[in-house]
Amino acid sequence: VPSDWRAAAGYEAANASGWYRRNFTVSAAAFAAARAGTLRLALGSVATADRTYINGAKVGSTGAWHKPGGCSSRLDYRSYAVPASALHVGPDNVAAIWVWSEGSGPAGLVDWAQPDRRIGPFDPGASPGHKQTGYTLGGVGWYRKTFRPDARWGER
Repeated sequence: VPSDWRAAAGYEAANASGWYRRNFTVSAAAFAAARAGTLRLALGSVATADRTYINGAKVGSTGAWHKPGGCSSRLDYRSYAVPASALHVGPDNVAAIWVWSEGSGPAGLVDWAQPDRRIGPFDPGASPGHKQTGYTLGGVGWYRKTFRPDARWGER
């Protein structure tokens, strides 16, 4: 993951569904972010529809199930807000994503090249290439209010 499950497993059936499941640990800081409403689960690109759960609580979904053409946002980047009520601090949290893939195109959580769509300057969910690389801030940052290019660069 991310990978087209048809390519990885040689599975060629159209209109298929499958589950992704991952155990993870929640730190006190992540739990505080969830309480503040700023914690998000970044899925990346999903082909076609998904229903996403954390510890059994549904945190998001996109697309209609078993309905041809039921997802207008096929292969779009997806992320969902994670409420604190769905988490507990420590290990043994579980994220489960149920994916339905329409047709015979890419299926599952896929690495899909899309043009850059920035929502905000520090939004990791909208990083260039939508690869969850993001921009992280921490510590001291420096910037210049003015800038003089080197004379060798010439006028541009």
